[in-house]
Amino acid sequence: EEEEEDEEEETVDAEIELNYSAIQQELKSLAMDGEEMALVESTFETDMFSQYALPDCYVPHMQIDVTGETRVTECVHKKLLSSIPLTSHEFTLTAQFLKKFSCEYNAPSGVLNYNMQAAYHATREEYADVWSSAAVMECVSVCFLNEGTEYLLEGNNKAASHYASLAYCFEQHITCNLRRERLTMSWAKMNELYFDPDEHTLVSFFKKRISCSCLDSKYKEVKSLKKLGICYNFNCPHPGRKVERRLTKCCSACRRVNYCSRECQVENWKMHSLHCPRFVERDVAAMAGS
Repeated sequence: EEEEEDEEEETVDAEIELNYSAIQQELKSLAMDGEEMALVESTFETDMFSQYALPDCYVPHMQIDVTGETRVTECVHKKLLSSIPLTSHEFTLTAQFLKKFSCEYNAPSGVLNYNMQAAYHATREEYADVWSSAAVMECVSVCFLNEGTEYLLEGNNKAASHYASLAYCFEQHITCNLRRERLTMSWAKMNELYFDPDEHTLVSFFKKRISCSCLDSKYKEVKSLKKLGICYNFNCPHPGRKVERRLTKCCSACRRVNYCSRECQVENWKMHSLHCPRFVERDVAAMAGS
């Protein structure tokens, strides 16, 4: 029952159709005709998630030492060595990457404060081997999962939500950019995790990803709560732009934004239309190159 109840984590019931089929067809034709359509270097360059600052207080307190051992005081929640086959050198790289990533992420990054983007740019060349390794990226994601679980157990849901969005971001990087198992990263889900998610969504996210039973009792407390989704219309009439997730619908063109209603989608189209074509173009280019 518990597994069935949580299966809709990344799904929507329906799509809001846009008058966008002509643009999609033209882009597909270009790809089929062999036109060069260069992929954007990285998803982190352009997507919405990189525009929001994560907390400046982010300092990982679970680290990996040079021998590949994790230094912990209590439950690890999800063990690294048993689940991820890394060499000692790769564990060392992971620890170094986490330190560099965190340092750059916490540093002032200009007026817009694009923390995620700043951290990515600062590490993408020096740690290119890390960014391109699914195993190492999984290790990084597990570190964030462990941190977030600990904050959740302490009752700090806000901090836990930031770690959840980070962990999910790296998970999606593995799935979409490295393994090419999915065309686009689920930015709607990442933003839901980042922007103060409901307790059911947050606890469920961590519980399904850890190996221990630390969150079992907490899950029983929140599983009756409705999972909420975020409407991407900034003028949405719902409190906090949140509505029961099963009622949300996604843009059928780019599949990156969700709305609570057709009315909100229409109202937001002027803004979304500035980005939607670029997202579709990149996705078609990715399909052509796969």
